[in-house]
Amino acid sequence: MWAMRKDTGFTIVELLIVVVVIGILAAIVTVAYTGISANARDGVRKSDIANLAKAIELYHAENGVYPMSGGWCTQISHPSHTAAFQAAIQPYLSKITLDPQYAATYQDYFYRRISDSSYYLYAELEGEDRPDDGFSGCSRIGGTDNEYDYRYPAF
Repeated sequence: MWAMRKDTGFTIVELLIVVVVIGILAAIVTVAYTGISANARDGVRKSDIANLAKAIELYHAENGVYPMSGGWCTQISHPSHTAAFQAAIQPYLSKITLDPQYAATYQDYFYRRISDSSYYLYAELEGEDRPDDGFSGCSRIGGTDNEYDYRYPAF
């Protein structure tokens, strides 16, 4: 007459298995997203360096030398270093872009004039690990030398 009632639901073991599987999937997604984000920021850095290089080459074509005298480097977005470089490049590039990750701490792109006819632009990449180019003239805030992974013109 009375139907037997069966208890329904999940056991604690089944719930733990589901939680572990969700945790593993979340970890995989997080690792994949981090790598994709780093590669995207590296692409932005390379594009920014290429745009800066075009502006520098336009300056060179018009003036016969590269901007700023001497063989020193400048951290181009730092307020105390950017005035001369910004003034020289302004007609050819309306805004100097900042590193997509380190812009707030001025740890971004570096310009180094070698001579009247040569220069380098540097960027620190996240997704690639090239050997240090040996240039330690620019330091990040706090005095730690950069290991520049990307240099234009190329290594």
